[in-house]
Amino acid sequence: LAHAHLLVVGDGAERNRLEAVACEMGLDGRVHFVGEVPPADVPAHTALADFFVTASRIEMLPIAVVEAMAAGLPILGLDVPWIRQVVQPGVNGLLSAPEVASFAHAWAVLLEDEPLRARLADGARATSERYDLHRTTAQIVALYEWVVGERGR
Repeated sequence: LAHAHLLVVGDGAERNRLEAVACEMGLDGRVHFVGEVPPADVPAHTALADFFVTASRIEMLPIAVVEAMAAGLPILGLDVPWIRQVVQPGVNGLLSAPEVASFAHAWAVLLEDEPLRARLADGARATSERYDLHRTTAQIVALYEWVVGERGR
C-alpha cells in the first residue's frame, strides 16, 4: 500500500490531533488535510479519489455519501443501520465491522482490487440515481398528494 494517499476534506474539532498523529506515524507526506472547501470545489476533490470512506456511526444519510456515489466512487463504511440503507456490500461499496482491523482490511481490499473498485463504481452511480433531485421531488409530491387525498375521504 506504499502508493496510497489519504485526502481528508472537511474540518472539525479533531483535525489538529489527527494531523499530529499522522505526523507522528511518519504519514504526513501521505495524509493530506485540505480543510473545509467551498461547495463548488468539492467535485474537483472528489475526482482525485478512488473511493469514499465514512466512519460515521450516527448520521442518517450524509449528502456527501450520495455525492460520492454520483461521482462514481464506491463507498467504504461501517456496518451500521443508517449506511445499510444505501450501501449494498459488493454492489456499490463495502461495509466493515466497527473495528480497526476489519476497517483497515476493507480499505486495503479497495486499494488493491481495481476490478472490484470499477464494478462497485458502476453500482454506486446506479444507486445515486435513486436520490436524483427531480425523482425524489416527484416522490415527495406524490406522497403529499396521497396524504391530502386520504384526508379528504
